[in-house]
Amino acid sequence: GTPVYMAPEVAACAGHDASSYSAKSDCWSLGVVLYLLLCGRHPFPSNVSEAERDQKIKDGKMNPMVGSRWKHISDQAKALVRALLEVDPEKRLSCEETLAHPWFTKSPDVVDDATNLMNGSLDVKVAQMRRETVLKAED
Repeated sequence: GTPVYMAPEVAACAGHDASSYSAKSDCWSLGVVLYLLLCGRHPFPSNVSEAERDQKIKDGKMNPMVGSRWKHISDQAKALVRALLEVDPEKRLSCEETLAHPWFTKSPDVVDDATNLMNGSLDVKVAQMRRETVLKAED
């Protein structure tokens, strides 16, 4: 896999032993993707040597979630990212725990929109909302 998405336990033994790989390794990768989707940047610095980047991944030293890219991101979303980018796989959220996280469970509309987007039906919902807005404006 691509090193910037690899869980620390996988990166530590890359090319040698696949026994450290588990579903929680995928949860780490999900955390990397979620971080990237929320702010548009990778959680670990890319302007350093590969060795330094890999060490930051193994140590869990991600870029801080502060500044203009993060000011509109909820604390729940940040907490989910932190829980997914937990270095210790025993402490890292599982797939089931991720789906039960408040960021998902307390925002059913967000989950519905994400599901619709994945199923290709979000465009229909957006078009319907736009029509309703136009109709209300005409009243």
